Amino acid sequence: MGVKLHKKGTIINNLSIFSVLSLLFLHIIASMGRGTSAIDWQSLLTLLKSNGPLVTCFFLTFLSIRSASKLSKFLVPIFSTLILWNSFSVFFNGFDKLILVLNLAYLIVAFYFFAFWLVELSEPLYTPGFSIEDVGRKSSFDFKVKIFFGNEMDGWGYITQVGEGSCFIAVEENLRRCRGKAKLVIDYENTIFEQYGEVITSYGGGFGIKFLNDTERDHRVHNWNDFFTVVCHRGLLPQYFEGLT
Repeated sequence: MGVKLHKKGTIINNLSIFSVLSLLFLHIIASMGRGTSAIDWQSLLTLLKSNGPLVTCFFLTFLSIRSASKLSKFLVPIFSTLILWNSFSVFFNGFDKLILVLNLAYLIVAFYFFAFWLVELSEPLYTPGFSIEDVGRKSSFDFKVKIFFGNEMDGWGYITQVGEGSCFIAVEENLRRCRGKAKLVIDYENTIFEQYGEVITSYGGGFGIKFLNDTERDHRVHNWNDFFTVVCHRGLLPQYFEGLT
């Protein structure tokens, strides 16, 4: 079982919309090739019925995006390739320059969406850094953190993955609450770091948290940015960053 997603971010929503619009794009290209109106929705249904593999790939891609599945790394480019294959087939039938321009524009947009998606999936939110089969402590780093989901401390955990805007935490015991907004307090070498965030994912007794902007924070208190800077400068990088350097 992979990471469970509790809240969908902007990139997930935008890529989901893009996948739906990709079908509409292909319908418009096909209509231009036939010289008919793109408002004819019956022709859209006919197009979808005659492209079973494309429709199947669309549904698999859409579901993988909505669940932030690692399979989407493969399904998203496959789906975009199928769209381009069909749209370029229309171009080669008539060599319409406008269709060629639209195809190239789609190719560029699809490339950037995929690039942003790969960056999103590499966030600690989606990479716990441990397995549910691991026994004992799940982190090799001594980043112990107090977890608050209210005014009182709910429990302890260890940070298993560190990112600039998020992290993943393996909890030592089941927490009474593990959803919504939380405050993390890290005591590292006699220095206290505090940061507010929101639980986005969960996996095997841990959760991924995305940090909120501290626009009104007390600058006398160290926050996650300070902790992240210290960790990077000292080379105390978990597997997530070791794989990127």
